[in-house]
Amino acid sequence: MGESGRVLIVEGDQAARRNLEHVLTREGYRVAATDSGEASLAWLTDHDVDVVVRGLSDGVAEAERWLLRCRVLRPGAEALFVAAAGDSAGLARLTRHGRCRFIEKPIRLNALRAAVGEALRGREGEGNPPLPGDAPGQGEGRFRLVTRDSAMEALLAQARKVAGSDLPVLVTGETGTGKELLARLVHSSSPRREGPFVAINCGALSEELVGNELFGHVRGAFTGAAQNKPGLVEVAAGGTLFLDEIGEMPPIMQVKLLRVIQEKEVMRVGALHPTPVDVRVIAATNRPILEDAAAGRFRKDLFYRLNVIHLHLPPLKERRGDVSLLIAYFMRHFPPRPDSPTPQPQGIAPDALAVLEGYPFPGNVRELKNMVQRAMALGDGPEITLLDLPGELRGETPPILQQRDGRFLTLEEMEREYLLWVCRQVGENHSLAAQALGIDRVSLWRRLKKIQRPAPSPEEPPSNLIRLVGGEGE
Repeated sequence: MGESGRVLIVEGDQAARRNLEHVLTREGYRVAATDSGEASLAWLTDHDVDVVVRGLSDGVAEAERWLLRCRVLRPGAEALFVAAAGDSAGLARLTRHGRCRFIEKPIRLNALRAAVGEALRGREGEGNPPLPGDAPGQGEGRFRLVTRDSAMEALLAQARKVAGSDLPVLVTGETGTGKELLARLVHSSSPRREGPFVAINCGALSEELVGNELFGHVRGAFTGAAQNKPGLVEVAAGGTLFLDEIGEMPPIMQVKLLRVIQEKEVMRVGALHPTPVDVRVIAATNRPILEDAAAGRFRKDLFYRLNVIHLHLPPLKERRGDVSLLIAYFMRHFPPRPDSPTPQPQGIAPDALAVLEGYPFPGNVRELKNMVQRAMALGDGPEITLLDLPGELRGETPPILQQRDGRFLTLEEMEREYLLWVCRQVGENHSLAAQALGIDRVSLWRRLKKIQRPAPSPEEPPSNLIRLVGGEGE
């Protein structure tokens, strides 16, 4: 039963909406229902929620715009989309924003129960529990940076120190080092902590969508603009606007962002006059942005405006002492395996820890987190052992590095061999394989289908798509 879960239903069809409301209420969830995306956003402004169940009747593009708004209002909520079989081609656009799951039409009750329960467990798994006294952390609430490294602690102290100003901040560092967590630390330590923290990934949106979502539009600005719509810059008023992957922002949008920083005003698409805004900008990138500015790939004037305060996150290979601390933290972080006949690991063997401490971690903390999650999913003993780690860490050579018949593999052969090898390394768990490859399960499913390998079965559908066969999800 889901007596502690809060569910919002967004469904335009009255009969379907009432049916969903009846089923989930009977399951013990606290249920609210609205008839449109706009009505749901108005409701979310004043109410917290764990899971939002929404159809894709308005199309994937509109669902993406709605999801971005939902992320601003309730960043911790899980989105559960009801999708027709033909919608699968566009689902990858939604999965880029995280915390998305899907069930297929027609909805069956056992699948709905399983999907909502899985979404609730996913939300709970994202919460960061308090650390014991011997595990110092920096951050607020569920967003934490965990370290005992002296250089890292100095960086966090600097972040807290500059948080009191309204100056722009540029956060740099390799992928997976925790740039958004650092931005949230600055926000939560600032006088703006009671205001919104609005995050947007500039690399995940098209130029048109970036402009409309960031700066908004006025009624009549283009076909379909039936009313005025504030952009995320205005939504962030009184708080912090976090622009991840700023180096991927289109040049014309860079000009508009420069106006926001310099003039404290925003020009909506189609507007004749600017709108004043009070917002602090924090930008992040894993690119060599100074080199990009010097080469003309990024506007120099915007770079200098953003680079007033520069915080650089070191890679994990430079903070080896944090590896064991992070492993312990992640092991407390992940929820137990439901109904598992074998015990879940509660520690790590010394030889396995030694291997991890000597690994360069090109994916940084995010890669370590994935490895711990994988080991806990596959491990059967009281601790993580060498056998629970990926094969390359144990000295196994990936097939793409091997020659065949005295020749190098073609790119097509390399992709095929590597995909199959990764799937074997994670025990044919396609969720873990997609995570290790850095793609969503829809993309993995398509690649496996392309190489004529059996794709995930209905019991293990692609990209969080919980098929309505037996009501089982991953």
